[in-house]
Amino acid sequence: MEMSCGRSSAQQNDISQYGTYRHPQRQGAVPTKRIIGGSKTHAKAWPWMAYLIIMTYSQSELRCGATIVSDRWLITAAHCLTDFWNGTVLVGFKDVHDWYTQESYLIESTTVHPGYYAYDKMMHNHDIALIKAVRDIKFNEYVQPICLSANDSHFSKNYHFGHVTGWGYHSKPIPHDSESEHNTTQSEEHYVVHGFSDKLLVARIPFIDYDKCRSYWKLVGVGDGQICAGAFQKGTSMGDSGGPLQVHGIDGRWYLVGITSFGEESSDETALDQDKNPGVYTRVSYYCDFIAKETEGTLTCDTGSTASGTLVSCFVVLLSLMSHYYRAF
Repeated sequence: MEMSCGRSSAQQNDISQYGTYRHPQRQGAVPTKRIIGGSKTHAKAWPWMAYLIIMTYSQSELRCGATIVSDRWLITAAHCLTDFWNGTVLVGFKDVHDWYTQESYLIESTTVHPGYYAYDKMMHNHDIALIKAVRDIKFNEYVQPICLSANDSHFSKNYHFGHVTGWGYHSKPIPHDSESEHNTTQSEEHYVVHGFSDKLLVARIPFIDYDKCRSYWKLVGVGDGQICAGAFQKGTSMGDSGGPLQVHGIDGRWYLVGITSFGEESSDETALDQDKNPGVYTRVSYYCDFIAKETEGTLTCDTGSTASGTLVSCFVVLLSLMSHYYRAF
């Protein structure tokens, strides 16, 4: 099938507005493990989502998320690969038990950003890495690449929301007795389920103001190469590091805006309230030069027909049509 980035055959109404997922942090970069308030996904949704199974030199197994960006390349978090020995990329499925729908690809090589320093537990800058598959990834309605954009400012300003996906730990509403005074139609309290999800989960989360995010993470530091997102009972948590923070453009395509990097994991309470304790994501647009250089120009960020460009084009077309309409009278 011909590659067309950022296209999904799933309907928009299959996308949940609830929940999310992320990674542990002030204790150091450890692969993340859960989707807070996430909902199950359509079989054909998020076709660029990949599942990494990584063997380390210390002979332990790690699992992370990744995003397909071309027929040979994927993007993930650098901290997922700091002790990388070998690994496999799984694509084309939403339920881990549906082994018959999975396509697996061995990893040929990995490239961690040279500015990432794995052994400083308080620093998380440049948390981005590239993965090259040993053979071409076969595209179909269940497997497609996402788009990259060199300018993501229009996304955070115009949309205010992104979506995160992953198979990590998850949360559920706290059950109440039917006679309980807590049994209301208001939003339910959640608790964290300490176990991986069998099914891919999705959550819609708002972007968070830089000043607010930097104020919370002032000891760690949040720079221009990072972006913040999350809400109460909606946000990433331990288990799905490296997965995508993605935005739907007006042009109908999906764009990779962030990579799940780190968040507050000192307690379940802080993990559940990511409005006060924002999740931090690597800002992909900041690393377009790195991506182009390491892939020898085979993978570049779109600088033209992105969502904002399409909006202007649509406006011009609309004015032209209105002009012809009134001229007819």
